[in-house]
Amino acid sequence: MTDDESTHDIQPTGPDEVATSSVGGPRAAIVTFNPGDRIAGFTVVDFIGVGGMGAVYRATQAAPSREVALKIIRAGALSPQLLRRFEFEVEILGRLQHPGIAQIYEAGANPT
Repeated sequence: MTDDESTHDIQPTGPDEVATSSVGGPRAAIVTFNPGDRIAGFTVVDFIGVGGMGAVYRATQAAPSREVALKIIRAGALSPQLLRRFEFEVEILGRLQHPGIAQIYEAGANPT
């Protein structure tokens, strides 16, 4: 485990608050969304939680219509190291198939 992975300076948050993290560099805000907010073809339903990379929301995908978990990486903290970590997570989860492991339906960036 690297220092970056072990330094989780994140405070629990709800959809109306902003959490910060020092993982991967200076403290970076985790942008929060509220139910009904639209993000690249997804509509936020509810806040699930916050982790080392960012926040996770329950959302609905427009096409095909389905419920998904939507991970939003911390704003301003997308370092090359964090991007590689995210891409690795997408690659691994895309290969695994088990009822207890999240399926990857889509991954990408939405410039905002």
